[in-house]
Amino acid sequence: MSRRRAVAGALVGAAAALAFLLLQNGISDPGSTRGEEVLKRAATAAASPREAGIRSLVATRQVVVYFLGDQRMGVPALEIAAEAWYEGPDRQRIEVAYEAWSPDGGAPTRNSRVQVWDGTDYWTYDSSERAVTVLRQEGRAGVFEEGLLGAVPAEAMGATDAPVCRTANVTGEETIAGRDAYVLELGRPRCGLALPGNDGRSVLWADKETGLILRSESHAADGRLSIAAQVTHVEINGTMDPDRFTFIPPADAVLHDHRELVRPGTFPHIAPPMPISLEEATSEATFAILTPLVVPDGFKLESVEHYWGNELARSLQSHADWVLLRYVNAEGDWLAITQGFGGPLAALAAAAPDDARQGAVRVRGSDAQWVDGSPTTGWESGVMTLLSIEAGRIGGGWATGPDGGTLIGSPFHMALASNALTVDQLVAVAESAE
Repeated sequence: MSRRRAVAGALVGAAAALAFLLLQNGISDPGSTRGEEVLKRAATAAASPREAGIRSLVATRQVVVYFLGDQRMGVPALEIAAEAWYEGPDRQRIEVAYEAWSPDGGAPTRNSRVQVWDGTDYWTYDSSERAVTVLRQEGRAGVFEEGLLGAVPAEAMGATDAPVCRTANVTGEETIAGRDAYVLELGRPRCGLALPGNDGRSVLWADKETGLILRSESHAADGRLSIAAQVTHVEINGTMDPDRFTFIPPADAVLHDHRELVRPGTFPHIAPPMPISLEEATSEATFAILTPLVVPDGFKLESVEHYWGNELARSLQSHADWVLLRYVNAEGDWLAITQGFGGPLAALAAAAPDDARQGAVRVRGSDAQWVDGSPTTGWESGVMTLLSIEAGRIGGGWATGPDGGTLIGSPFHMALASNALTVDQLVAVAESAE
């Protein structure tokens, strides 16, 4: 798979998660509605659109993701056209077509994807691979799948973390796609991990009757528009053609039939951790937390969070946790430091494509990788700098290394990322940590 195609696929997943965020019925007058309450209802309703009064739905929408760097500022990196049909968690159809551009401005990559839940099986078709995959559905609904395009965990729009990490206010009313909607303003995130394009304010337009998000905008920390999505047509609780929920594979497609397996239907929702004090994180973590003695002028520690890989790890206090330290300056520029066993920044560095601008350096006596770019804009240079350090191994567990040797202990990573700092500045911060 080419780098551009892989990036486009990742962006489709991110942008799709913005398009159909669902809010619950019963939104009151804007003058008395609190944005936090609207967003909490969104999390509840997204587990089942039927709880929001949506028995069936047909919706089309357009999404544009923009480059953020100075060289191609305001130029689309990805354009998506999508249509969804919904009649329940086991009867859905989602069709997505997109064009993705690389940062060098070459010809776009065009691709499409179809997902169909037919009541018994779950089908996916990817035109780039000419491949169809089919799995058996589980009998009950999956909370992330039932919320149309996995829309509930729309971190990019700040929907799940807003009650904790953002201010949220209903500021007015507009008409979108022929329907009356409330305008919901979300301030910049003040905790959590928000990558470039999702680190500024966001705006949502919520249908008054159902709460369906009809339009959304996400901005970068410097105010640049990053993602714009709008529903252009919507039909709620109308008559549905049952043929929409059947799928016939193209004759030339490769079929991967995995119906002997059961596609998991329910995934536990992991709520964002509440920000805690550094002292609390130090007492909870299974490792000694390192904090930098030197940070660039103007940056102050804003939030601390402690994450576990899963509840089993938490109960056993095993080495499967990580800590996020978030620093910010007066302009909203940010520095994120993650450390522990896993974590998203180390994973991003490992996933960077070969042709992204990157290199190797020694930090704290260990090998480190730096990357100039972010997956949110196709690894465009100049929007984020990332530094990942494999800082050692902790504990008595073991694994087999690439050369066949035995590695003792769980791998410990320290990773730093910023929308404003250079590689040298990140190295200096990391070297000062103790």
